[in-house]
Amino acid sequence: GQACTDPVKTATSTEDWFCTCAYTAETRVGAPVGSCAPTGGPCEENAATCSAAGQTCVARGDEWYCTCLAPASGEAAGGKVARCTLDECTASCFTCAGTTCVAAEQACVDPSPYEASRGDWECRCAVGMGQATAAAAVCELDECAEEGHAACGAAHPAQVCVDSSPARGDWMCVCVAPASGT
Repeated sequence: GQACTDPVKTATSTEDWFCTCAYTAETRVGAPVGSCAPTGGPCEENAATCSAAGQTCVARGDEWYCTCLAPASGEAAGGKVARCTLDECTASCFTCAGTTCVAAEQACVDPSPYEASRGDWECRCAVGMGQATAAAAVCELDECAEEGHAACGAAHPAQVCVDSSPARGDWMCVCVAPASGT
C-alpha cells in the first residue's frame, strides 16, 4: 500500500527517496511509512487482497478497488487484482526507456505494456535496420537495398551495387568480372 519515489536519480543524490502511504497520504523520507493501513470502510477488511499483488485498496462508498501503484496504472473492482499497464516508453521508472531511444533518434516500442513485463521495451531504427531490447539499437543501413540505388544493375547489367559500411553516401556501382572499374 505504499508508493516509493526517488525524485533525483543521480549517483550523488542519495537518501532523498520517500514513501507515501496510499491510504493516509502520510510521507516518510528515507524509509517506508511505519503504519500504512486503511482505517474504516471496505478496505480495512480487503486491503490484503490488493497488497498481496503489490497494489493498493481504494474505497468509494461501500465498493473497494485494487489499484496499481505509480508509474503503472489500472484498477479492478469486485475483489479482483488489477492488470497493471506500464508503457516503458512513456513512463518514468527505473526500468523505463527514458530518453535512450530519443537520444539515438530511434523509435521506442513497448511490445507488452504491462507491469509484469518490465524491461522489454525496444529501440527501433528510424533509418536502416536494427532493434535492441532495453538499449539503443545498432542501425545498419544498406543503401543498395534502398530504392534508386538499384540503378547499378538495372541500367548497367554488368554492374552491381556495393555498400561497404552502414554510413550514408558510401555505396558504389562495381563492374562484374571479367570487366573492371567503378
